[in-house]
Amino acid sequence: MLFAAQRRQAAQHQISSLQQERDELLQDLQAIKANIGSIEFTPEGRILDANQPFLDVVGYQREEIVGQHHRMFCTPDYVRSQEYQAFWLSLASGEAHRGTFERVNREGQRCWLQAAYFPVKDATGKVVKVIKIASDVTAERRALADRDAELSAL
Repeated sequence: MLFAAQRRQAAQHQISSLQQERDELLQDLQAIKANIGSIEFTPEGRILDANQPFLDVVGYQREEIVGQHHRMFCTPDYVRSQEYQAFWLSLASGEAHRGTFERVNREGQRCWLQAAYFPVKDATGKVVKVIKIASDVTAERRALADRDAELSAL
């Protein structure tokens, strides 16, 4: 009887610790999602969800993009390229990508995102979705381009 009570108490302590850890992880995730743009895709590139910081950069409402393909944010030339096809094939096979990516917003204007695309796998190792986290670096890219133009003019 004493042994059962000790096991029950140990189990309750473990459950409490796990709940606290889960709550802390959820708080961290909420803070990240409130401040860093993120968007989720199927392994084929269809949009599952996006948070407000990402939507603010591209100028869309969530309802306008869910179900659409990632290509809506890309130039037509890039979408037709082998590079674009290889990009999605590699994501679907589990390879992450990081870098600065040129994209197109709702107004058709080019924007630049410092981003990481990373596949999410299930317990069997199958890619079930792709998450992208991104920061808008358009102003920085434009400032660099202006500076380069000034230097070239000299």
